Amino acid sequence: MTTLSCLPTSQLLIFSDMDQNIGGYQLIDSLRNVLPSIKSINKDFELYRRRQECLIEVEKCNAILGDPSKEGWKLDKLVLLP
Repeated sequence: MTTLSCLPTSQLLIFSDMDQNIGGYQLIDSLRNVLPSIKSINKDFELYRRRQECLIEVEKCNAILGDPSKEGWKLDKLVLLP
């Protein structure tokens, strides 16, 4: 994020698959407006659903529920859509 440090944080938008704050930057859940009916039946959203239901730190949740690394790729293709 060295290039981004030149921008004021008020002008910076970072999109992810969940709302969270990392290193002082607010990440925006780009999947929040996907219809709930789609999120509930599409297997690619399994990791997304687990993360939304987890009330503890994501790392601890992943340790309990299993390694999400492969499932994350399924979500990434959706996060990057315009």
